[in-house]
Amino acid sequence: MINLLAEFAVDSLICLRELKLIDASILKIIPLNGSGFKVKDIDQISFEPIFRAIKNKMFTEELFPTKRGYVSCENAYWADALHLMPIFSDSQLAQLFTNPKVSWVFTTINRNNADSVVKLYFIAVKSLTEDQIID
Repeated sequence: MINLLAEFAVDSLICLRELKLIDASILKIIPLNGSGFKVKDIDQISFEPIFRAIKNKMFTEELFPTKRGYVSCENAYWADALHLMPIFSDSQLAQLFTNPKVSWVFTTINRNNADSVVKLYFIAVKSLTEDQIID
């Protein structure tokens, strides 16, 4: 049953992307830290398969929101401060990293001024995104 829920969760991410409903607020609702899913008692139900399935999908699909659409984690760059994004456009970022697919992600939230919930998730998101540009 848990494995079916995991499949449903990742299929839902794809549907949300198709509907263009994934934005920075996703950081508040998807599980990005697996430590809370470990169980000590074998009689307890573990939701870790859902966490793993979502994390794997984040690594393999274009689910990181940009101004133009979505990119994969290896092409995702999250600015340390919002003022960096106008200085380096997506096309300039692509030239800088010699990769036409790279783009700024989470363009409405910078890492320094993210609210406390997002800051907690940033630690996990950092492991998903290839690089971060720090000003």
